[in-house]
Amino acid sequence: MPFRTFAAGGWPLIARLSVVAGLAPLSIDMYLPSFPAIREEFGATAAQVQLTLSGFIFGFALGQLCYGPLSDRFGRRPVLLSGICLYAGMTILCAVSDDIEIFTLFRFLQAVGGGAGAVLSRAIVRDRYSGAEMARAMSLMLTVILLAPMAAPVIGGYLLVWAGWLAVFWVLAVVGLAATLVVAFGMEETLPRSRRTAPGVRSLLRGYGAVLRHRGALGYILSGGPQFCRPVRVPVRRGVRLHRALWPSAAAHGLSLHFQRSRRDGRRLGQQPAGGAPGRSGNDDRQ
Repeated sequence: MPFRTFAAGGWPLIARLSVVAGLAPLSIDMYLPSFPAIREEFGATAAQVQLTLSGFIFGFALGQLCYGPLSDRFGRRPVLLSGICLYAGMTILCAVSDDIEIFTLFRFLQAVGGGAGAVLSRAIVRDRYSGAEMARAMSLMLTVILLAPMAAPVIGGYLLVWAGWLAVFWVLAVVGLAATLVVAFGMEETLPRSRRTAPGVRSLLRGYGAVLRHRGALGYILSGGPQFCRPVRVPVRRGVRLHRALWPSAAAHGLSLHFQRSRRDGRRLGQQPAGGAPGRSGNDDRQ
């Protein structure tokens, strides 16, 4: 498929990709104000409730390792659709769980499905655009994605106040089903069969080895990883304690997490170059 200019359907595509890529950030931050309520509902310890977040992060990381090679073999659209369907199904099961261990397992599987959107949204951008156009599209999509963790704690806090913590997961399920429809009826395949790779564990391991030996890629991994871990650590260790000690309202707890997120993510947005997200030139996009 030839590369397109950003004007060729760019904005609708970025909007669709932002929906699927924002599932994981929403799933992390929207339920944080509900930690005390979840603990009370299941009669669990604080450590068990926090494990539901750790399990999600682990599943999210594991899913991202798998979806890239699978989509290179079978195409972007079917793999993305499968991941989003898994996310939506596991979110519904989270809402009907009656045991903290089962809830943690479903959170893990929910994250595995949500990882598809995070990986393949970027892969689809690379399939469609090249050079400066790719950098512009990627920058716009990541800007929209950053808004999700900024707004999610507030939304989750008010849902907790108005309808209980289960409403958070029912809303996430609706969003997941909407993302499924977006992928099923609003996206076309972007990786032609001629560019798909042959299956094989050996070739997969060689690819991972090449990435880990690449200094530029390793630098992005080491710099991006702590930025993702820190936003999780702050709400779990500080936010829940603030909720218990200072805030009588779960909605206020959501607002406190929102302001922490907004200040940090605002700094990250301000550090992006004016021309868009860093990216390789059009000459080496297809090595």
